[in-house]
Amino acid sequence: MPRPSLRTLLALLVALAMPIGMAGAGAAQTAGGTGAAARPSAMVGLGDSYLSGEAAGQYLDGTDTPANQCHRSAVSLLAMANLGPAGPMVDEVRNLACSGATTTAVRPTGSYGEPAQVTQLRQVLVERDVTAVVVSVGGNDLGFSAIIRECVAAFLPFVDDCNGAVAARLPGQLAAVGPQVGAVLDDVHAALAEAGSPAQVVLVSYPSPVTERIRSPWLRALQGCPFTSADLAWSRTGLTPSIASAWAEVAVAHDARFLDLSRALEGHEVCADGATFDTEWAKGIFVNTAQIRNGLGANLVSQSLHPNAAGHAQLGRCLRQFLGRPDGSAQCLADPSDGGNLVPVATGLVPAPTTTAPTEPTATIEPTATIEPTATTEPTATTSEPLV
Repeated sequence: MPRPSLRTLLALLVALAMPIGMAGAGAAQTAGGTGAAARPSAMVGLGDSYLSGEAAGQYLDGTDTPANQCHRSAVSLLAMANLGPAGPMVDEVRNLACSGATTTAVRPTGSYGEPAQVTQLRQVLVERDVTAVVVSVGGNDLGFSAIIRECVAAFLPFVDDCNGAVAARLPGQLAAVGPQVGAVLDDVHAALAEAGSPAQVVLVSYPSPVTERIRSPWLRALQGCPFTSADLAWSRTGLTPSIASAWAEVAVAHDARFLDLSRALEGHEVCADGATFDTEWAKGIFVNTAQIRNGLGANLVSQSLHPNAAGHAQLGRCLRQFLGRPDGSAQCLADPSDGGNLVPVATGLVPAPTTTAPTEPTATIEPTATIEPTATTEPTATTSEPLV
């Protein structure tokens, strides 16, 4: 299918709101059976599109309709984390995350007519032995879709780069949204305590889907990354690392483990030099005509700038290993000694938990790479408007 013109993309993105993916009871994904138990074991996901599996495809029944576009994928990172050479870690994956969900959709109101995700978690705790709760939330509260529209518009001639204005207001937004993310974690802990569950709680951050190191600068718009080089660089070295740093502090304050995904797609971002369309781990800016059946709106572009199925497979691989390790925090990085697959590298930002939920992870792969801190943009002023 030919790619739409730059003018079409810009018109759609500037006109449409594009939440992190948009927000019921989440469908269960069985692992094929891991043995009988008093109650089946389960791993639960709460949050937004980066966890629901937006852009990965293979959406579960009832989550890709005009009435419900949670876009919960059968190959989301949560589902893929449950797979491995040693077999499934749990009997079921209950992915309650929903595209477009804010912290309010997780607690206390829900979205698309579904109960709040924490309310759904409480029901799962009655029915299953939950071993882990993975949370990805806050991006829609920050206003990612507004940032994307602003930065796409900045690619037009005679328009200033977007990163200066966005970076200026980012600290204030992180300070405002951080407590909301913390409140989600508090509610999760409360639900676990009520059920007497020892499940571990893991907060994850967001990966940068783009990089300034692109293969065809003059064709960037057609390849799905219509942003200035300065804005592409800021996404990779400023935006996602800043969110990761803030969320790590939230994890410490609210007794959660933390997995930093900010660099997880490095070398496989949209338009990345050295990658091809087939080896990218994220989808670029594109119009999904298959979504016309669900109406004309943000759903047409909501899958843009999200990890694709290959990206979710890699993120799931990293999460699986992290769930079986004692570290309080880690960063997903490519391990050259393992074919460039993602592995969790301990960061020491979050204290190790005193207990670990019973899981059956694959053997831990010890990476040889070390974490090289990325630069962050220092803001100088504040304005309004949130991030996704």
